[in-house]
Formats: sequence, C-alpha cells, structure tokens
Amino acid sequence: MPDSIRVFILNNRVINSDNAEDAAILLQNGARELAAEEVAAIFGDLANLAGPHNTVVNEYGSITFTPPPAPPAPTEEELAATARAERDRRMKELYDPAIMQLLRNHRAAVAAGAETTAIDASIEAWDAYAHALELVPDQPDFPHSVIWPDIPAQSN
Repeated sequence: MPDSIRVFILNNRVINSDNAEDAAILLQNGARELAAEEVAAIFGDLANLAGPHNTVVNEYGSITFTPPPAPPAPTEEELAATARAERDRRMKELYDPAIMQLLRNHRAAVAAGAETTAIDASIEAWDAYAHALELVPDQPDFPHSVIWPDIPAQSN
C-alpha cells in the first residue's frame, strides 16, 4: 500500500484518497478517517482498492472488505509471448549494438592492417549468444522456465 493512501468512512461508505485535497474535502464533509492500524488490519496492502463496490460498513460500524479476485495465471501462449518478447528485446538491445560495434572495429583493424583475432573471438561469442537466444523456445520447460544465455564479455 502506498504511504499516501488514506481511508475514510462517509455516510457508511468507504472511500480511499491518495491526495491531501480530496482528504480535506472528505473531512470537511464529516468523513471519519480510519487510523493506520485499522487500515492495515482491515485492508492489509490493498487499501488502494477499497471502495463502496467491495467494502461494507454495517450498522455497528464494523467493516467487511472483499478483495478483488487474483488475476488469472497467464496462459501458456501469454507466457510464450512474454518470453519471446524478452528474447527479441535482448537481441535488439544487447546483440545488435554489440555486433555492429565489433564489425566496425573489425573493419577498422583490417584497414589498419592490425590483428583481428580478439575481435573475431568476440564476434563468435556474440553470434553464439544470438544463436542461444534463438533456441530459447526449444528449451524443455519453455515457456514456464527459461534459462537465458550468458551475455558475452564486453571487449573491443
């Protein structure tokens, strides 16, 4: 629960507020603010979800909160799509810039007549990384468990 959530009872309705202006208006209109201990005991970390739609104040003042149901577990297709999107992000944000820099370094080294063995090894390592990323969907427990390949060491 954010520290700024405050919970009020006004006309036997529960209202939460996350800003001082609304809280002031509620208090001016006769709302009773629940103490932090009450909020924690009734709502736990879900005070930001409390409202008239899921909270009842009975005639004796006790409060019953019915938290919303937990979201459904992601489907196998959703898990796979998330993993593939992460794989694609890694290709775009890690592999592509690294390999482009290495290819530029390689061209410059060749043009200068310099040794390219270390650059060639780095290119091979990054290509192996890209290949391992491509094989992620072939892992035995995909998409429930994904083992991401190690990122090659940065060099040249």
